[in-house]
Amino acid sequence: MCRQLEYKQLWGGGQVLAVPPAYTSQRCACCGSYSERKSPVTK
Repeated sequence: MCRQLEYKQLWGGGQVLAVPPAYTSQRCACCGSYSERKSPVTK
């Protein structure tokens, strides 16, 4: 999947930036602040 994404982005003139997965669902993509709200745990 990663190779296909990289290929498509480079072909279209874009770029792919790999980020560590830790806290990505809690951090705001625009400003980088963290959410105080706790997400529910699914079992």
